[in-house]
Amino acid sequence: MDFYFYQISAQSLNCVCHIFTWIPANQHQFITSNLLSVIFFFATFVSCEKSNEFNSLKSSKLGALALSCINELLSKKFVSSDAAQLFHQVFQNTFQLLQTLLKEDENECLLNSLDEDYILKMTEFLRLFIADHFARIEYHKSFPIVEFLALLFQFTFRQKHCDRFLSLLDIWTIFIEIMTSFNTSKRLDF
Repeated sequence: MDFYFYQISAQSLNCVCHIFTWIPANQHQFITSNLLSVIFFFATFVSCEKSNEFNSLKSSKLGALALSCINELLSKKFVSSDAAQLFHQVFQNTFQLLQTLLKEDENECLLNSLDEDYILKMTEFLRLFIADHFARIEYHKSFPIVEFLALLFQFTFRQKHCDRFLSLLDIWTIFIEIMTSFNTSKRLDF
C-alpha cells in the first residue's frame, strides 16, 4: 500500500467521521449510496492487503476508521422513516462485511489476523446495529436474517480473547431481549 494512499484515505475517513458526528439525523439524504459504498469498501479493505505486515496493519487501521464512520452514522437513534433505503444499504453491506471477515483462506480465517482496534470497532458496530436498528430489518424481507445471525454466531465463537467474546455475548443478550419484547407485544396484540 502506498504511503500517500494511506495518508489521504485516513484523513478522508477522519473527515467523514467528523461530518457524521455533526450532521443531524434528519439530514441523511446527503449521505449518498456511493459514499456509503466507499466507506464499506474501506471496512472490508482488510481482506485485500495481506502481502506484508505493514500493509496488513495499515489496511486494518483504514478498516477501523471506516467502521468509526459507520458507527457514528448508526449512533443516531432518531432517524426519519424516509431513511429506509440508506439503512437497507447499511444492512446489506453489514451482511457482506461479516461474510468477508469470516471467509476462510488457506485454512485460516481473516478474523484471526485483524488488529485489536478493528475488532473493537466491529463489535461496537454490531452492538449499534442490533441494539438500535435491528427492528428496521423487519421491513426488508430481502435481508437474510437467519444467515446474518449465523454469521454473527460464527463471529462470536471465533474470538480468541475472553473480553471480545464477552462483549459479543452482550450483543446476543440485547438480541434476545429484543426478540422477547417482540414476542410479548405480538402475544398482547391477539
